[in-house]
Amino acid sequence: MQAIVVFHDKGAGFWPWLFGRRGFRHCFLALNDGRAWMVVDPRSNGTEILAEVAADYDLTAFYRLQGFTVMEAEVRAAAGRFPVWFFTCVEAVKRALGLRGWWIWTPYQLFRCLEKAHGK
Repeated sequence: MQAIVVFHDKGAGFWPWLFGRRGFRHCFLALNDGRAWMVVDPRSNGTEILAEVAADYDLTAFYRLQGFTVMEAEVRAAAGRFPVWFFTCVEAVKRALGLRGWWIWTPYQLFRCLEKAHGK
């Protein structure tokens, strides 16, 4: 399954605006199951899940044209349980990707982790 993680500043709450790195105050995930892109956007007022567009649409280019940072990601099977942690946009994306790492709790740290995984 193809996955991309999108980072941006729009819709971020008070604390991310105060302490977050510019351009990396919020993140969400888009998954391509071969039929459509599904967007999972965890927000403070609830998680939005949408079947966005057809699978062959270049969603990465669409988000980059809007000025967002986009990283490809690998979806892994999660082995075992995840530790109890604050539910944030980062934690939701990590769990959907099967990514572990208690030290990853900001969108920028998640970006750096994905960047390192892709050898960039």
